Amino acid sequence: MKKIFLSFILIICCVFLCGCGQSKGIKIDDNFIMLTIDTNSDGSVKQSIVFGVNSPFLQENSQNLQEVFQFKQNLQKNIEEIRNEFLFSFALIYMNNPIEEYKINQGVLLSQVGYNQEGDYLGFEITFTSSGAWKYYHQTSLGEEEKSNNGRGNVFISVQSSKGDFPFGETLKEKYKNIYLSSAKGFSFEGIVRESYNPDFVYNYCTYYPKFHSNATATFRGSDNKYHHVWINGGQIVISVYIINKGWWIFFTLLVSLSLMTIAIILTKRKSRHR
Repeated sequence: MKKIFLSFILIICCVFLCGCGQSKGIKIDDNFIMLTIDTNSDGSVKQSIVFGVNSPFLQENSQNLQEVFQFKQNLQKNIEEIRNEFLFSFALIYMNNPIEEYKINQGVLLSQVGYNQEGDYLGFEITFTSSGAWKYYHQTSLGEEEKSNNGRGNVFISVQSSKGDFPFGETLKEKYKNIYLSSAKGFSFEGIVRESYNPDFVYNYCTYYPKFHSNATATFRGSDNKYHHVWINGGQIVISVYIINKGWWIFFTLLVSLSLMTIAIILTKRKSRHR
């Protein structure tokens, strides 16, 4: 099967990080690499990176199952290098500006690289235990490089937007693609993998906040009651939030109420005079 529905990737979200619903008409390749950012109401943020293994394809083109098992071992080892790069970058940030509550294994936690059989993927998860920890390790967060209200909205509702680049740039795409390809080196399926491997790159942003709007490829509410914004293979990321200006709504409500009361009083007095 060359293509699968996005709902399959949403099952992966459910198993690995967060439950999701379905999205119609969106397809991704059996080979995929996905970055997920999952924000929680307590301020913590979970970030995961997963590589689809595509075991059925490998099994069909391998001499024996031992090759597929060894491929997974190689891929896991290569993904561990990505994990270690994150760990090293966090350590540098902390060394430059040490804050006790944000130190590694307290403010940020990294899981080990693991294989999920149901989702058929390998990956790891990073947990930032508070919004402060997330901001501490992300001076420029994904999707937050540029902020403005763009002059949109009115006195009752204002619109604030965040714009950023797709997290998988061309250099990173090539690097991650080669991580998968190098894991197949020396196996009977190496040739066909090198010819056919062209993964879809997926960015999945999850939030409990319903007022977020985006230019995502697909947007839906998942079974985890969170709102998922999914981009596939590139493009600028734009996330907007509509903010109700309560002060103006209260003023407008009072103004209307007072106006109606005034009109009612005037009409009552006129009726009294006519009588």
